[in-house]
Amino acid sequence: MSGPAGHDLWFESDAGGGRDAPGTLGPLAAAAGLAGFALADRGTTAGLAAAAAGAAAAGVGFLPGVTLDAEAAGLPVAVFGYGVDPDAEPLRAALAEAGEAQRLRFAAVRAALEAAGIRLPADRPPDAAALVAAGFAPSRHAATRRYLGPGGVAHVAADRPPAAEVSAAVRGAGGRAFLRPGPELAADAEGLEHAVARLAASDMAGLVATTRAEHTAWSAVAGRLGLCVVGGSGYRGAGRGPEPGAATTDAPLWHALTR
Repeated sequence: MSGPAGHDLWFESDAGGGRDAPGTLGPLAAAAGLAGFALADRGTTAGLAAAAAGAAAAGVGFLPGVTLDAEAAGLPVAVFGYGVDPDAEPLRAALAEAGEAQRLRFAAVRAALEAAGIRLPADRPPDAAALVAAGFAPSRHAATRRYLGPGGVAHVAADRPPAAEVSAAVRGAGGRAFLRPGPELAADAEGLEHAVARLAASDMAGLVATTRAEHTAWSAVAGRLGLCVVGGSGYRGAGRGPEPGAATTDAPLWHALTR
C-alpha cells in the first residue's frame, strides 16, 4: 500500500456520506499528489458523472465506484464495486432495493425516537449526526451508544442482503467487487478467512483496506485465496477523518481495475 502519488480507492462526496461536491474531488486529489481516485459513495452513483468530469479537468485518473451494505457470515460488511456502469439494470435494482430498505429503517428509527420524546427535523435522516445537531448527544459515538446502537431506545437492525448477491449485481454492471469487513468480522481472523473464501468462489476480487495494519493482515488471507487488497482512505471531507491519500493502491492494481 503506497502513500501519496498512488491511487486512493475510497472517496465519498456529498451525493453520499461526504461533504465535498463530486466535481471538486479531482482538484483535491491532484492537490494531494494522487495519480487517481475512485468515488465510492454509499448507496448511490449520483456523483459519478460530475466526479469524472472534475478528475479529467484536474488531470488525474478516475474510477467509478459504489458501496453497498451487505452481510457475510451473519455480520455487517460493505461491498465496493469498482469500474461499474451506473446505468446497468442489476446495479440500479440493487441500489433501489437498498434505498427502500433504508427508507423503512429510518421510518422505524424516527418512530422509536418520537416515542421516547425525541423529535428531529423531517428534512434530514434520523442518524447520529442529526441527534448531535439537535442537542440530544455530544458526539456521534454518544448518539449511537445511547439511541441508535444495540440496546439503544431507537435501535433498528439493518436489513442487509447477502454479500454474494451484491457482488453479483456489481459484476452485472461490469464491475469488480471487493469486500470491506465490519469490525466484528475483521476481529475474527478465522471467520474472516472463511467468509472471504466463500465469497471468492462467487468472484469477489479482494478486500479494501484503510490502514497499513489491515493491508498487511488481509494480504496474507488474500494471497492464500488468489485475491488482492486495495487501499482507500475513506475520505469524506476535511476534518471528517482520514485525508486523501492516507491509504492508496499501486499502479499495477489500478490499471487492472481501469482497463
